[in-house]
Amino acid sequence: LAILKRADIAMSGLGSGSGTGKGTITQPELQGVFQFQNLKYRNELYGDVDSKVELKESRLSVEAAGSSRGIKSHANAELRLDGDLPFKANVDIQKFPLEIVTKAYMPDVEGLTGIFGGKFEMAGRLKIPSVDHLAGSLDSIQIDYAGLQFKEARPLQVSLSDQAIEIKDSLLYGPHSSVELTGKIYPQEKWKLDLNLSSKVDLEILS
Repeated sequence: LAILKRADIAMSGLGSGSGTGKGTITQPELQGVFQFQNLKYRNELYGDVDSKVELKESRLSVEAAGSSRGIKSHANAELRLDGDLPFKANVDIQKFPLEIVTKAYMPDVEGLTGIFGGKFEMAGRLKIPSVDHLAGSLDSIQIDYAGLQFKEARPLQVSLSDQAIEIKDSLLYGPHSSVELTGKIYPQEKWKLDLNLSSKVDLEILS
């Protein structure tokens, strides 16, 4: 959590863990179990999270599961600690901080915060951050930007093909406003946008 706080990501909670290790300095084999209690992002409570971590043959594997107010989430991921640091992950989570994504992949975007959740799988590289595969559905979205707040009106379908993230159908609504968005985002071209945006704004929002 201290690492996230240094990146201005407002996570809090109590953590504990234990682990074992063997092997050599150059080829270590490690196993660990970590628990977080009352994990929070800003004012959103995640509850308790249990995770298992294993490092073996230059592969870091992570499994995590949590529950908050009866809503369960889980995720598993694998990272190879060589080359471009390739990773793959499967996620079923209801509350994921948007800032973790924007700070890693869109560092020039400021003032965009929120939470999203859904089921999706992804793969890519971390050394030079890139996404090679992405598919899934974002079932819940809460976005705060420039003093405006938006939520999803229906699940947002997302996929990646030909090095472009395609947003197939989205509708976000907020007080006196709504935004509908379709199109493509190109991660390997400095996140170039090719989007179709339509919006409705009630003039009451200006008062």
